[in-house]
Amino acid sequence: TAYEIPKRDWSSDVCSSDLTDDRVVAPTFAPKQYAVAVTKPTGGTITGSVGDINCGTGGNACSADLDFDSSVTLTATADTPAYRMYAWGGACESVGTIVAGVGSCDLTVTFTQTVSAVFMPRVLLTIGEPADGTVTATTTGADSSTINCGTGGDVCSQRFDKFTTADLSTNAQVTLTATPDSDFRFYAWTGDCAGVSGANCTLSLT
Repeated sequence: TAYEIPKRDWSSDVCSSDLTDDRVVAPTFAPKQYAVAVTKPTGGTITGSVGDINCGTGGNACSADLDFDSSVTLTATADTPAYRMYAWGGACESVGTIVAGVGSCDLTVTFTQTVSAVFMPRVLLTIGEPADGTVTATTTGADSSTINCGTGGDVCSQRFDKFTTADLSTNAQVTLTATPDSDFRFYAWTGDCAGVSGANCTLSLT
């Protein structure tokens, strides 16, 4: 059943009394409660609209006992710009949404549920602006590169997803391409691409 007698009203589920006089008895029933448990994430915070859930960077309250058939909205907020909200897991995997970088998940409490969220780490890549040529980039991650640095543009830095999968097991790669202007030739890379021969340099975002 979905209701039970709160122990605050009776000391047990049974009330006994000697029938020496007339008696009036009125038990109180309250909804059963079930836990909504949040797996503590790295790189952000999950909060709940009820139950004081505040789990992650912002706090350690990662579980709440909520009434049967009640509703709770969970909100996942990344520690930007170093992280972004990437995916829901657990009870929110199929019903959670991500809008404008913020995760939202509406749950109805009918049993014990566990929720998780993945906050994707972001790596800042900065290009030293070259003279007499342009550097552009592509990535194996989810980002669309906007880097266009040098003669062809002034976008010389961008954050990229560090991994390509929600289990954070496969590092993303960024390939830089150096294109010389007319009457110039590519000569060498410096920085993290030092020693790479040719005008293309692929970096693993570790």
